[in-house]
Amino acid sequence: MHFDYNKLVFSAEYGKEELFLIWPKTDVTLADKVFFTGHYQYNNLAENMHLNARFQWRYKPASDMFVLYTENYFPNNFASKNRAPCLN
Repeated sequence: MHFDYNKLVFSAEYGKEELFLIWPKTDVTLADKVFFTGHYQYNNLAENMHLNARFQWRYKPASDMFVLYTENYFPNNFASKNRAPCLN
């Protein structure tokens, strides 16, 4: 779990801002050649929630196949902004 918090205070004409980023990450080894990695990220500055998942199969050394999925959400109603499945 990653958590970043920044409180920025400027002169009166520029104001102040509190920024935070929350990022839990999961790595799972399903077999000696099959892996899953996923993370979920919330960023209050961009008003964005981001999901990223990767399924990896190493069928021989230095020959990996990936299936990737990424999606961005609005944090207030969880409506999807965009998504992008990918096979590599």
